[in-house]
Amino acid sequence: MEGLARQVVHDTTRSWTGGEPRLALAAASKTSILLFMGLQTVLFVVRRLPAKKYPGAPPRLAAAIGALLPYALFALPSAHPGAVLYAVSGLLVLSGTIFAIRATTRLGRSFAVFPQARGLVLGGIYRRLRHPVYLGEQTAVLGAMLQFAQPWAALVALASVAAQFPRMSFEERLLRETYPDYAAYEARTWRIVPGLY
Repeated sequence: MEGLARQVVHDTTRSWTGGEPRLALAAASKTSILLFMGLQTVLFVVRRLPAKKYPGAPPRLAAAIGALLPYALFALPSAHPGAVLYAVSGLLVLSGTIFAIRATTRLGRSFAVFPQARGLVLGGIYRRLRHPVYLGEQTAVLGAMLQFAQPWAALVALASVAAQFPRMSFEERLLRETYPDYAAYEARTWRIVPGLY
C-alpha cells in the first residue's frame, strides 16, 4: 500500500507539472483505489458483530479468491497499452472504484468480507442491486487487467469475476436464513446488473 501511495504522489506531481491527461487519469484512479482500501480498513475495524456466519471453507475460499486474487495482477509485467486503451482502462478503474466506495459507504458497519450477517441494508443503491460493491470492484478489476500482460491478466480477472457468483449465492442464502425480510427484497431487486441479472 505504501508503494501505491508513493506512485500516486509521483503520478499526480507529473500530471500537474507536465499537463499530461494520461498521468492525471492514472493519479485519479490510484487515488480512488487508496480511498477504497482505506474505507474498507476503517469499516473492518468498526463493523458490527455478526448475527450469523456461513459455515465451512467454500464460502471463505470464494470470498478470498474474489477479494484477493486481483492483487496478483501487480505481479505481472505491464502491457503499456496505447492511449485509447489506457483511457478505457483508467476510466473503468476510476468509475468502478468510485461506485464501490459509494456502495461500501452505504453498507457502513454491516460491511463484511466473508459471508456474514452483520445487518440488512436495503436503502440507497441497495434498493435496486443486492451486490453493488462487487459490481464496482469487478469493473475496476477489468479495467486494471488491460494494463497488464495478456492472457495472464485476463485469466486472473476472469477467475476473480467467477468467484463472485458462488460468493453472492452464499451471502444470499445466509441473509435469507437470518432476516425474514430478505426474500421479499431479493424478489424485487437485481443481483448485480439492473435489467440483466
